[in-house]
Amino acid sequence: MIMVAGCILEQLVTHLTHWLGARFLYGFLIGLVQCCTNVYISEMAPTPCRGALTSLV
Repeated sequence: MIMVAGCILEQLVTHLTHWLGARFLYGFLIGLVQCCTNVYISEMAPTPCRGALTSLV
C-alpha cells in the first residue's frame, strides 16, 4: 500500500525537493521488497519448486 502511495506521490509532486523525497521513499521500498522476497520464497514455497522460484527473483 505504501509503495502505491509513493509511486503516485512521485508522479504528482510539482516541487523538486518533494520529488526527491518521494523518489527516495519509493527507492527504499523497492530495495526492501527485493530483500524480503527471497526470504519469503525460501520460507513459504513448496520444497520441490523452491530453488526455481528463488532463481527467478
